[in-house]
Amino acid sequence: MEQKNINRRKFLIRSLQSAAGIGVIAGCDKRSIIGPDVRSPSAPNGLSQKLSFIADKTAYSIDLSWNAHDLTDNTGAKSETSVTYNLYRKTDLETVFDTNPIASNLQSTTYSDNSPEVQSAFLRLADNPNIVFQYKISAVDASGNESDFSVVLSVPIKPFVDVFVVTNAQVYAKNPDGKMAFQPEVAKSMLNSAVMEMTNQNAIPAAWESLFPSLTVDTLIGIKINTLAGLGGVNTQPVVVDAIVFGLTQMLGGTFPAYNIIVFDDRNPSDQMKAAGYILRNVQGSYRIASTSFNTTLDSSVPVATKQNDSDLWGTTLNVAGVSQQFSKIIDTVDYLINVPVLKDHIQAGITFSMKNLYGIVNYPQGMHDSMCCPFIPALYNTLLNGIKIKDKIRLIVGDALLACFTGGPTGAPSKYLNTIIVGTDPVAMDKWALDTINANRNAKAQIAFGPDKDARHVFIASLPPYSLGSTNYKVREVL
Repeated sequence: MEQKNINRRKFLIRSLQSAAGIGVIAGCDKRSIIGPDVRSPSAPNGLSQKLSFIADKTAYSIDLSWNAHDLTDNTGAKSETSVTYNLYRKTDLETVFDTNPIASNLQSTTYSDNSPEVQSAFLRLADNPNIVFQYKISAVDASGNESDFSVVLSVPIKPFVDVFVVTNAQVYAKNPDGKMAFQPEVAKSMLNSAVMEMTNQNAIPAAWESLFPSLTVDTLIGIKINTLAGLGGVNTQPVVVDAIVFGLTQMLGGTFPAYNIIVFDDRNPSDQMKAAGYILRNVQGSYRIASTSFNTTLDSSVPVATKQNDSDLWGTTLNVAGVSQQFSKIIDTVDYLINVPVLKDHIQAGITFSMKNLYGIVNYPQGMHDSMCCPFIPALYNTLLNGIKIKDKIRLIVGDALLACFTGGPTGAPSKYLNTIIVGTDPVAMDKWALDTINANRNAKAQIAFGPDKDARHVFIASLPPYSLGSTNYKVREVL
């Protein structure tokens, strides 16, 4: 029996020695294999993109990013010591992906494609608005083994829209009495400079006239302001409205009547509007100030101190994304609109700026706040009213960013004096600028930024069918 046990031990020892000699000991991992590394890394993931405009080079870029590799191989074992990345592309002019990567052995998880092919794509948008590039990446390990490709990322090429930004610290300065206040003449100069730059006109009357086709002395122009915050909050500043009125009254050789301009909001005229600096009036020779929920000023025989009946305040009834809304008779009556939002975050919509400001033209805005105001915000802006889409009635957006609220909005206190006015015609581009500006200031204070998936998603939804209200890509044009 003892001899049998000895023989058995010798047999086991020899078997183990033999197995070790060929590198197949039970339970060994890849690191103990003698020979070349033939396992490729697992495929990388998380490929995403954004489009940007490189102002100092006047060039466009598709900025790509992806998740850092977890150093697993194609079996799932975490056996890789390092990886680099290869990037492949297919343009709209190609039927298949390039067999050679456009970038090889990338060590970072980002890449900006500002190649001639990208520049050409943006130039060709005028003839083909549906250009799409595609990208995919692979991982390469230290032995040169290349992984399978990531999921293909499609990148629609969308135009960049100019937004015209003018900033002047002197717009908020001391009055002769020593009190700080916004300066009307500076605001007027800022706004008219921006409008002239935007319209490529070198005279104030011509710049404003170019915004309104078929303009006559009988044309009615509405100016939608924002006075929600009332006393102590961020509202459309009267100096901005006065600057707009000045520009409009320079039209038609200085004969365009101020009385044909109706400045309005949907707020309590004795509370919020008054606190923001707006007193209802209906006086020949001056622009009118109205409240959609109190007195439209459309009837000169009704004193502005008299609250009108609902039948006099509200006109057309329409369905807006499933919610019945009556539209202010001011909107029914005016020929054109100028939208004058203020820069604020919003507890129910992420941000409020160009598109959200139109909630003040209907009688039941509180019915359009579910689901972060989506799709109500773009649906309202895109509504067909009396044969004309509201978006087409709006000829200019004047963003009042003299003051801004980055947290606690829309009724919160001012967060910062930006001393800025921004003008444009694309509501999506304007709102994307607002979103980026608010996020940059929130990030600076370690506050959570608003994103496209939840907060402020209406900005991105508005750029897509069936709304197609504009582009989330914008170029800032600094106005001196």
